[in-house]
Amino acid sequence: MEGRGGENRKHQRGGGVGQRKGGAGSGRDRPVSYSCSGKGNLSAPELPQPLPWERRRMELGQHPYGPLREEGDTERPRSRPPPRDHLVWSICTMLYANVCCLGLLALVYSVKSRDRKVLGDYSAAQSYGSTARQLNITALVLSMALGALIIFITILVAPALQGFTPLSAMG
Repeated sequence: MEGRGGENRKHQRGGGVGQRKGGAGSGRDRPVSYSCSGKGNLSAPELPQPLPWERRRMELGQHPYGPLREEGDTERPRSRPPPRDHLVWSICTMLYANVCCLGLLALVYSVKSRDRKVLGDYSAAQSYGSTARQLNITALVLSMALGALIIFITILVAPALQGFTPLSAMG
């Protein structure tokens, strides 16, 4: 065995003497050498050369390990992504901005859209999803308008009412 200095050493990987095992009868037994120099710098192993039958297939323009797809297969045309159902948005609208039960209606249409999407009826899923989206937007706008109205009344109208005395208190 060589010393621990900077000399090159050959390392063996696997059980054989520098052999890489590829399985029983695979014809893939080739030497692999690793060299270590310096302070633990391990160089990459040499890449194995293709076997003769692999070289023939590569020269013919074929993949060396067989066809990637069967003969006669055609690529499927790229389909559109499935329609959106806006389910999470509808749940949030129902919990936080359920003005006039529009959030509940949006949730119902979102679930219908999800069901249609699972069944493969994309046109009905698109229709229900679009309705759910419109109901979510309407509920959001109405809840924001109602919130702005409450803030307006609290800030501007309440101080004006503090100096007002009701008629029953005058008499």
